[in-house]
Amino acid sequence: MSALLLVAGCGPSQLATNSPTQPSTVGPSPVADIECPAATPMPHLPGEWWRDRVFYELFVRSFADSNGDGIGDLRGLTAHLDYLNDGSPGAGSDLGVGGLWLMPIFTSGSYHGYDVIDYEQIDPRYGTLADFSAFVTAAHERDLKVLLDLVINHTSADHPWFQDALAGGSHRDWYIWRDSDPQWPPVAGGSPWHESPSGWYYGAFSAEMPDLNLANPAVTAEIERIARVWLDRGADGFRLDAAKHLIETGPTTQTNTSETKTWLAGFRDAVHATNPEALVLGEVWDPRIITAGYVTGGSLDMAFDFGFGPAALGAARLGDASTLTSGIVELADRYPAGGVATFLTNHDQARVMTELHGDPVAAKLAAEALLTSPGVPFIYYGEEIGLPGTKPDEDIRTPFPWTATEPGHGFTTGTPWEGFAPDANSVNVAVGAANPDSLLNTYATLIRARGANQSLDRGGAWSVVAPRRDIAITLRWLGASGALVIQNPGDRPAEAPALNLASGPLCGHPTATLGYVSGGASDNLVVASPNITQEGGLNGYVPLQLIPPWTTVVVDLTP
Repeated sequence: MSALLLVAGCGPSQLATNSPTQPSTVGPSPVADIECPAATPMPHLPGEWWRDRVFYELFVRSFADSNGDGIGDLRGLTAHLDYLNDGSPGAGSDLGVGGLWLMPIFTSGSYHGYDVIDYEQIDPRYGTLADFSAFVTAAHERDLKVLLDLVINHTSADHPWFQDALAGGSHRDWYIWRDSDPQWPPVAGGSPWHESPSGWYYGAFSAEMPDLNLANPAVTAEIERIARVWLDRGADGFRLDAAKHLIETGPTTQTNTSETKTWLAGFRDAVHATNPEALVLGEVWDPRIITAGYVTGGSLDMAFDFGFGPAALGAARLGDASTLTSGIVELADRYPAGGVATFLTNHDQARVMTELHGDPVAAKLAAEALLTSPGVPFIYYGEEIGLPGTKPDEDIRTPFPWTATEPGHGFTTGTPWEGFAPDANSVNVAVGAANPDSLLNTYATLIRARGANQSLDRGGAWSVVAPRRDIAITLRWLGASGALVIQNPGDRPAEAPALNLASGPLCGHPTATLGYVSGGASDNLVVASPNITQEGGLNGYVPLQLIPPWTTVVVDLTP
């Protein structure tokens, strides 16, 4: 059984890292008298709000059906908002997320919505604009922010713009054309060039999804106008699909071009001109060194990090924390504060429980890593109840089982658009909510604790050296307090680990306490307070005599 100890902290800080070397001596640290900075109120800045929230990615089609047609809709989502956040902080009866990312909800010809036909209308299968307005109102009443999936790299081939372009109309230059096949290499599937009666057009993902010509100022102006429409309708920001693919300049420069980054920076400015608080979040599926550049360069407010999830899942699955440790430190080093979105898996990947071979203990460890690490966490719907699933895509986007009652499992009174994942009788919200030690309740507890713990939300991150490489130890620090996160994903207990930090942010004379341990695993755990070195670090600090296996411990360090 995994265990969790939670903490609290306060005060604003920038993410920072420190990669200390092992001191030559291990023993009690000399007591330092390093004065902590005085607590000063910080002005509210654009972007502050998303740093304090955990987001939930959901597929409206699969979340809750209100009318019995087997397809989830906005009314169904609105009726189930109390599951996500009931608007009563600290009550403990909801999951406690603070933001929602809705996969595409605009009119589309597909089940998934990533081929838009009308950017200004709600897909009629999901409801109406009035339904959207009611949903946004209900979400905002619960202090839930709403991000819309904005697919602007391409449209549906059935979009009126493309149909006009095929006919040689005024939208011809809104897409990318050649007289013959340029024979560029694929970047997102098969050949990106597709033949039509009026020429060859570029569509990186498929012939059914032709790319927009975002180098055309008229197209840019229209996309910016559409963004304003949805901001005016209550959206709090956008997740930009395929953000690295926007403007191609040649066969070897189809992704991550300087033109793409410049376009994104202009779009971000346009969004902020309408609403300075709006979030522009991008999908850049690439190594961290590339992804982070979109944020540090001003093209995006925040980018998804695609390296954290594999590291966290690998640690949980294999019991080796070394990759996770380096990943946590690099997260804090590469991205500016509030600039990185972390996640375990999303709608394009095999689900967490499948990746972890159905192991609930490993799933809890992965959740603990996500919700105690730097970054803004995103949870894919169903992840919190252990929903399994692997490719094809429909099988990782299955209807959400609310109850064990067949055939609709609380999702629908009709026939669901897609079959439920296996074991829906035992893997559902009702079963999870009734079990205090369930994965669902672990997520809820972690989210609630993180929300009350600004050192986990906003604190800097320092890597702490331990005598064993199979435990991950990170110091999170903010102002005059912080948290020591110790993760032991292996099957061996860690006995009296002596921790070292050559230099760091520690100050004053912090007291170490255990906040909470799930399942009562804290009964035999006694924590020792640290002595701080003159360099603000640690020298041979032994916080606990034993770190049980499969356990995450968070030690509260307060003045």
